Amino acid sequence: MLGEHAELRDLSAQQSAAPCAIGGEKAWQVPPVFPSFLLNRISVQAFNSAYNWAAARKPGELIAGYNRNFFPLHALLGWNRTYGRKGFAQFQCVLPLDGTGSGLRGLLQVISAAGQGSFLAVFNRLGPQNSPFSFLMDGYTLALVYPVNPRGLQLLEELDRITFAHGGRLYLAKDSRMGADALLQPTPRRRGSPECGRLPAEKRIWRCATACR
Repeated sequence: MLGEHAELRDLSAQQSAAPCAIGGEKAWQVPPVFPSFLLNRISVQAFNSAYNWAAARKPGELIAGYNRNFFPLHALLGWNRTYGRKGFAQFQCVLPLDGTGSGLRGLLQVISAAGQGSFLAVFNRLGPQNSPFSFLMDGYTLALVYPVNPRGLQLLEELDRITFAHGGRLYLAKDSRMGADALLQPTPRRRGSPECGRLPAEKRIWRCATACR
């Protein structure tokens, strides 16, 4: 499935009257206590099969509101509870255009070998960015979510290594477990970044949690 922005001329008369309306999609509520063991390899495969089957029943183009397209998790309130009391860690990388093919294959092969498919996954095309410390670059981004446990954290470290080996970057705003060795990789992005975490205490207006780590 591929999503693209719709022009006003693509909308029906009813949709054109309120093109930015969010819509009244039905939302489901995850119970306060959810057995996290239900989120496993078998349930992920079952969900993917059901999702693909439902999508195949409605081939062709579909005009959908931006809330449904960009924020599908709004339809599942409290979705984070499905990962249990320990919560989850998110991995999001961006791979340059010339490294997307081999880099993505490397990531998916490691994930498949580990038997740890992500229940949530996002794959998008990004445009160029001139800022040396920005996450964005001209390439493709992949976002995954894993429960916090030794196997999941070990897998994320391997995904970090593959990302850097193919000239990619990690999204620091969503990271909660990357170590200093990974953050301080000797890349052009790192060499061009300001030493924001090494200012004297009296000159610091804001305190950056990432720099403190």
